[in-house]
Parts: sequence; C-alpha cells; structure tokens
Amino acid sequence: MSEKYSVLIVEKDRKVCGQLIDFLESEGDFHIIKVMHSGTGVEDICKSTKIHLILLGTSIEESTKQGINFARLLFKLYGIPVVFIASSKEKDHIKRFALDSYGYIVKPFSRDQLLSSVYLALQKARLEKRLLEAQKLRALSIFAAGVAHDFNNILGAIIGYSELIKLKTGGNDQVGKYVNLILKACMRGKQLIDHLMTFSRQFDHTKKYSFPLHIILKETIKYVKSEMFEDVLISEDIIKEGDLISADPSKVHQLCLNLLVNACEAVKGINGSVAVSLKREKCPVTMEDLLDSQECLVLEIKDTGEGMDEDVRERIFEPFFSTKQGATGLGLSVVHGIVTEIGGEIFVDSKPGKGTIVRVILPVAQEGEALY
Repeated sequence: MSEKYSVLIVEKDRKVCGQLIDFLESEGDFHIIKVMHSGTGVEDICKSTKIHLILLGTSIEESTKQGINFARLLFKLYGIPVVFIASSKEKDHIKRFALDSYGYIVKPFSRDQLLSSVYLALQKARLEKRLLEAQKLRALSIFAAGVAHDFNNILGAIIGYSELIKLKTGGNDQVGKYVNLILKACMRGKQLIDHLMTFSRQFDHTKKYSFPLHIILKETIKYVKSEMFEDVLISEDIIKEGDLISADPSKVHQLCLNLLVNACEAVKGINGSVAVSLKREKCPVTMEDLLDSQECLVLEIKDTGEGMDEDVRERIFEPFFSTKQGATGLGLSVVHGIVTEIGGEIFVDSKPGKGTIVRVILPVAQEGEALY
C-alpha cells in the first residue's frame, strides 16, 4: 500500500526546483518523476509515464499566455492536472491561473502553501474523474436498459412464433431441427438481455447494510469451487473480523463472483492458480481524502494466467469491451460500478506472461443494521 503521487516538475529556476523537491519529498507522499527546465519533451513523458500532477512554471514558455495554453494542452490530451508556479510580477494573470488550472502558487512560497495547493489539486482532479466516470456509466446504463427492453420484446415475438411453427411441423424432423436452432439462439439472446439488465440495475439506489465482507466472499469462493471451476486451485487468506462494509449484499456477491470467475477463466486449462486475500490495512495516500477512516479493506484476487498488455488493461472497465470470444464485456464494468457506489477504488496490475492482480479498496463501515 505504498503508492505515492508521481509528480513532474517543469520550471526554469533551478533554485525553485530544489525547493519543490525538498518540500515534496519531506512529506513522504510524493515521488518526483523528473525535473525539467523547459517544455521540450514534456509531452513525450506524459505519453509514456503515469503522472498524477505537473508543477508548471508559467515562464516555461516565451510568455505567460503560452504557458497557460501549454497547461491546457497537457490536461486535454493526457488528463493530468497542472498547478502553476507563478511569479509575484504576474499579478494580472492570477485570476486566469485559477480558472485555467487546478491551482497555483506564487513565488516565494512556503512548504505549507505548496502542499495545500498540491493536495487540493489532486483531490479536485480525482473527484472530477469519478464524477465523469459515473456520468458516463449512468448514461450507458440508461441506454442498455432501453436496448434490453426492446430486444426482449423482439425475442418474445420470435420465440412465440417459433413455438407455433414447431406445433405445425407435423412431425417434420428437419423443420423441427431448424426451429430448435432458432430457439437456442433466442436463449442466448435472453442471456445477453440478463447481462444488460444487471449492468443497468447497478445504478439503482438500494438499501445498504453493515455486514462482514468475509462471509459473502467465502460463500462465493465455495460456490465457484464446487459448481464452476472444480479443477482450479483457489487459495485463501481472509480475515474474519474487522471487515464490516456498508453495501447491498447482493451487489457485493456479484462483485466477488465476477472477479473470481474472471480469475479462474484466466487459468483454466493451464494448471494455474488463484489466490484470494482480504486484509485490513492503512489507506493508501492516494485515497485518504476519499475515505473517512484511516484504514480500509483490501480485497486482492491474483491469478497466474497469461496477463494482459497495457492497452487492454486500460480498457477493461469499458462496457462491452472484452478479449474473450462470446463474452458480453459487461462483467468488469459492473464490478467498477459497484465498487464506485460503495465508495471504493479498484486497481488492476497485469503484464503479459505475468498474470493479473486485482485490488479492490473499500471503506470500513461502522456497526449498523447487520444482516448476519
């Protein structure tokens, strides 16, 4: 849980760069990716490196206006929040800094002024990202529900008339065979409708309960072992106390089931294994402002499958995206929606040939209306 904020510093004044490095590294929450004294090459680093924040000197370009435009470009292309490092001589542009960035500091600055601006910018960027994702998924869920409803009506007509044809075949085995194939395809369509409705229902506001996560997790593992993947080795390291969460139990079961099925499918037929752990840990620094408690629950599911490359990993939560033939591509998007509703975060670490680790971080609940 040692993830730190990655920071890129772009500032001409080397003395100011030294101050920024000293102040940030003394806090312990930040990792300085690189220090640059000009804007040349910044875009290349943004393309290839995960960066949480850019500290950008407004004089990095020929004029303050160009510096502001450069910051806009970086955020538009790569979604990286920018905090300006301004000179006291640029008072006329202070209002523009506030409007065109995630914050600013004016030289000379103190350690507290820097950290206050930086933490505020990071929190603002993260909350905006969550809001944007929620809005996008909500719009897709409404669309999915409409498609499912219309598709269900069409399938109902096809199934009904197919059954009538079957009754009228008069023992014609060839016609009956074709009708059965139609009905079989319709059943697959019905399954797709069920997936669409599951995806759309994740945004319904349901009553939440405080309950121990390990109970649902262990029940789900038992079901997956006995009913779906008898040949897959699943190891467990699960705490049995201090794991209360506040959520809809049925959605939490869906979350656990989807993640376990994905992991088992990744190792099926290759003598691989799946490791499931549930622990209570100190919140990662990148999430402290999103969770009320200093501690959180960490559900980790690790498989020894083939893994995935970066391009695939970045798209796995997109609705309808899948690399598996015949899959709907809704399983992980449903998981993402449930985790977001609970108030947590989900992270995926994977490389080709190295397997996959899914880490779900959830807030710890207080004693409340218990289901168990």
